[in-house]
This record gives sequence, C-alpha cells and structure tokens, in this order.
Amino acid sequence: MKKLFLLSFLVFSCGFFYYPLSNESYNKDKKKEKIENSFRPKKNIYGDTNKNFFQIFLNNLFIGFLLSILGFLSGGLLTILILFWNGYLLSIVYSMAFYSLNITDILYYSKHIPIELFALMLFSNIGYKGFYFYKDFLINRNLTKTYLPKISDFIIPISLLFISSIIESL
Repeated sequence: MKKLFLLSFLVFSCGFFYYPLSNESYNKDKKKEKIENSFRPKKNIYGDTNKNFFQIFLNNLFIGFLLSILGFLSGGLLTILILFWNGYLLSIVYSMAFYSLNITDILYYSKHIPIELFALMLFSNIGYKGFYFYKDFLINRNLTKTYLPKISDFIIPISLLFISSIIESL
C-alpha cells in the first residue's frame, strides 16, 4: 500500500513538473505575454465559476472513480495516465496563476489541494490493484477476490473529497 501511494505521488509529480521542464526552451518574455493575453480571469482563477460544493464534489468523485474503477479494469494504466494528466493540468494552472495573481491569492485558492490530492492517491491505490489482479490471473490462473475493491475502500477517500469540496467552495 505504501509503495502504491508513493507511485501515485511520483506519477502526479512527474506530470506536475513535466510542464515547466518541457517549456524551459521558450523565451520567458514571450511565454509571459502569451499567458497574460490568453488568461484574463474575471475575479480569480477558479472561485468565480458559480459552482457550489456539491458540484465540485461530484466532479472530484468522478475523477476518483475514473482512477479507481477504470484504473482497476485497465490494470492500473488509466490510473497512471489520469494522475499524470491531473498533475500536468495543475502545473499549467499554477503557471498562469503566477502571472495573474499574487502569492496570497494562490495560497488561498490552493488550501484544499493537500486533502484532495491525498484522496485521489487513495483512489489510485484501488486502481493499481487491477495490475495485481490481472497478473495473478494470467500467471497463476488464480481468480482471487483479495484484489477486488470493497465498498469500505471507498469510504475514506470519498469523505476526504467531501471535506475538500467544502473547503474549495469557501
């Protein structure tokens, strides 16, 4: 479980750091100008979307189920892709935010991220179990239920997403 959690964090971090590392060759001034022209928030980066905490919760829950259920069915491959993509998108949002907002605002809008990220890591652990399920089935021809997700596996991550959604909507 600890190794899977670290794997999730590593994949997310790779996605997060891929964007700034892949864009280092661009001229910083042109990049800043391009971002400033393409990203003009009305009030803030995501607080003005008129979404209440329940809509945010359902969106995050959808991502969680993609990570866990579809990740399990794909043997963990979709889990890796979704985590990387979410890290990449978060990096893009932060890149734009650093040109448009001050650090206090960025920290304010980021207050929910540790809880949400931890919940998504727990969902991803469920998705990675699909790899072990298929491996055990293909190599040993053993179809055990030990790797199948249980309802209890979802209680903590769903609760954390709910708390994170409330914090995000404040």
